[in-house]
Amino acid sequence: LLIITITYGRGIILFNLVPIALWAIAPLLAFKISIIIYEDVEEFTEEEESELRILARRIWSYYEDFVNKENNYLAPDNFQEVPYKGVAFRTSPTNMGMALIANIIAYHLSYITLGEVIRRIKKSVDSMETLEKYKGHYLNWYSTITKEPLWPRYVSTVDSGNLLGYLWIVKKELEEIKNKSIIRIDEVISLNDIYGILEEEGYALKTIKSEEVRISNYKSILEEQLLLINKSLDDVRSNKEDNEEIIYWLKKQSNDIEKKLDFYNYTYEGIEKLLVTIGNDKRALSINELIGFLKDLKSSSGDEYSEILNGKINKFIEIKNSINDLIKKIDKIMSEMDFKPLYNSERGLFSIGYNIEEQSMGNSYYDLLASEARATSFIAIARGIVPKEHWYKLSRNLTNAFNSKALASWSGTMFEYFMPYQIMKCYKDTIWSLTYDGVINAQINYAKEKHVPWGISESAYSLKDLQGNYQYKAFGIPMLGLKRGLADEMVVATYGSVLALTDCPSKVIDNLKILEKEGMYNKYGFYESIDYTPERLDKGKMSEPVRTYMAHHQALILLSINNLFNNNI
Repeated sequence: LLIITITYGRGIILFNLVPIALWAIAPLLAFKISIIIYEDVEEFTEEEESELRILARRIWSYYEDFVNKENNYLAPDNFQEVPYKGVAFRTSPTNMGMALIANIIAYHLSYITLGEVIRRIKKSVDSMETLEKYKGHYLNWYSTITKEPLWPRYVSTVDSGNLLGYLWIVKKELEEIKNKSIIRIDEVISLNDIYGILEEEGYALKTIKSEEVRISNYKSILEEQLLLINKSLDDVRSNKEDNEEIIYWLKKQSNDIEKKLDFYNYTYEGIEKLLVTIGNDKRALSINELIGFLKDLKSSSGDEYSEILNGKINKFIEIKNSINDLIKKIDKIMSEMDFKPLYNSERGLFSIGYNIEEQSMGNSYYDLLASEARATSFIAIARGIVPKEHWYKLSRNLTNAFNSKALASWSGTMFEYFMPYQIMKCYKDTIWSLTYDGVINAQINYAKEKHVPWGISESAYSLKDLQGNYQYKAFGIPMLGLKRGLADEMVVATYGSVLALTDCPSKVIDNLKILEKEGMYNKYGFYESIDYTPERLDKGKMSEPVRTYMAHHQALILLSINNLFNNNI
């Protein structure tokens, strides 16, 4: 009895020590699970990197050209080239968010300066603040010309979730930008991307040698390049041949250089000799570092330089304040979004959306984990908007396609699987790593069976309305999607395969080369899609290119390229 009592007593002591031991090692556990694991990424060549950068620069020109004063700095939905319809003067929350993200990516790729990224984001956010909203949500469609909502007024759950996620990313980037170099040598080197485009157009110019660029010669190289470009413009204009595309890109290059020189002069004028001689000649100081450095310099200098230094300090503080003001505006937009009208607490699911005219969320819900609304669910849980139990209400049915397992989606599209993937981390040996591998395998093998490029997704297709505008719907892999009739049509979206760029860059680049041979590559990158559906083709034709560019698909390509270059940033 004594032994039993002692054993029992020890058992109680041991049992009581378990929570104490767990508490003691909790910091170590938290540290271990928080470590970012960098998985092996497939290598890509310098030539492939150059090709992707050229594609990115072409796509960025879409946002430069159309997110403008005419469109109230809101991204128009698409630009239809053939049959020519031009700009579709409407925008959605996803388009607005994608345009903001495109600015950040252009900054990452050094196409624009710190000053330009702030200016562009401010213009768009200021415009967004004036739009009609419902309980903090932007409506499904607005005219970019009048800024009025298009009827019927509707709040799309996935659009609102997308925008919330993109705003969160932009806010985080703006917080970090204050500690990044105010001038970057890559802003000079990135000019090579337009030189690559000019070479594609048959007009080759000497490129910049990256190893020769320093902070100390940043300005002089840009000035030399500007002279070269302006001389080239004069030469091409004097030629009677049709050189419209060459002129377009030379003017782009000239404008880029002028903006970079303007910002350099704005920040460095008066203290240039001082700033280019301190620190690392490959890295300039950040805004925060500059303010601190100049304040220290002022306190150790005499009255002779006080006025000049005060002026520069105030300029940098002004830039910092404008960033902080933008962060506050974005925070306000995010905090005002009320997701209660979109969430059915009894079902534990988000509805497709909310019809304002009918004051109803309808009877359709996002109930699959493999859907484009996955990011909305994830972000809503992360921000405490909905309970974490919602995540486990989402169906996880597995399907088998070409001997690979994957979560089933509704339409079997690349969009449903890989659109959220662009802003959400994926970890090895999880249901999502299994699914992404399975979807890529299914896409490639299904395309081989049908003798078409891969990348089937929702997209515009060759059917047009009475006004000649392409129509839009989801196309997918039958074995992945629950929707009936997926095998009845065949449309390949050019952005579709690019969404898998970080997983299999070589396969994606090979696929893009096939699409380029099909005549799908032009001014703003790749056209939207190719329609192979026999019932929609003219007699004797095997396919019909859909020659339009869609804003949110363009931005998804940019996101994919940026993630590849910056380790899934």
